[in-house]
Amino acid sequence: MLPFHPQVLEVPRQQYTDYFLFTELLRLIPDRALSFNEIIQLFETRGINTRNCQQRLLAFLEGELPAGLIPNNTDSSWLNLTSRENFDYKAIANAPLFEKQGSLTYRPNLPQLQSLRRYLDLIQASTQQSLEEPYTVNFVLKVVH
Repeated sequence: MLPFHPQVLEVPRQQYTDYFLFTELLRLIPDRALSFNEIIQLFETRGINTRNCQQRLLAFLEGELPAGLIPNNTDSSWLNLTSRENFDYKAIANAPLFEKQGSLTYRPNLPQLQSLRRYLDLIQASTQQSLEEPYTVNFVLKVVH
């Protein structure tokens, strides 16, 4: 129904998915502490409109992960024991990606950063959707006469 009612789609908000932003964050972050403003500048250098995604970036810096990246407690109940004991899930859940240093300054946890990069590479290898490009919405309606 969305093609018939495109006005309900908030293109700027939908353009940058959590996985796209998270992947960019992992790609752009250097091996040193950065202020939130410096991180925003890194994203703007890549042409990303940060006015629409600052809250999500801050959430990731504060420790939130994209929904579904690893199973939460409710989802884990559906997994078999081998899946619940998955090394990647445990490694990601057991350590924060960033250490907060002062007000809005973040230092990446390098082993965790490498672990998440490797994990996202594994995910991307088994999907057709790229996490490296923002979404584009291009609805074309054909009118039958």
